[in-house]
Amino acid sequence: MLSTRICTMFIAMALLTCPAVAQQQQQLTNIQTSQNGDWTMKCGDLPNSGRLCEMTQVINNPRDGKPVMQAAVVKPPGEQGALLRFIAPLGIWLRPGLSLSIDGAEGQNMDFAFCLRQGCIAQIRLSEGLVNSLKRGSAGTITLQNIRRQKLDFKLSLSGFTASFDLL
Repeated sequence: MLSTRICTMFIAMALLTCPAVAQQQQQLTNIQTSQNGDWTMKCGDLPNSGRLCEMTQVINNPRDGKPVMQAAVVKPPGEQGALLRFIAPLGIWLRPGLSLSIDGAEGQNMDFAFCLRQGCIAQIRLSEGLVNSLKRGSAGTITLQNIRRQKLDFKLSLSGFTASFDLL
């Protein structure tokens, strides 16, 4: 199933943000999963490193309802702040990047860092202002372009964002 593969890769990507955590990836214990609105929270303990939590949301294609992207927020142990990541589908125009708009406000632009078989990764460190917008907002719009340079919009639900983020 596509969403399972994407979830697995996102967790691996989250763990790779911290080299010490990457080495202990296989040692994640006491894994707990919960659902807050449209966000799935997954936490586990890392020996000698603390707790690692990640909140994710699968984003569906509005035309057919099938999973097409994933959003994740992770706070690596021992680091200040959190990271927001998107895995966008292959076949997109990389140069303009991705834009995230909350409730119709001006979008936050994100460049794509690299692509894998599962998709293309865009990531930013969450500022306090963006976190507050996500917490107060009701919906986000993720905008990118396909290889024909046609604009594509995907909806990001913010239902449960605050409850999940506060657990990071």
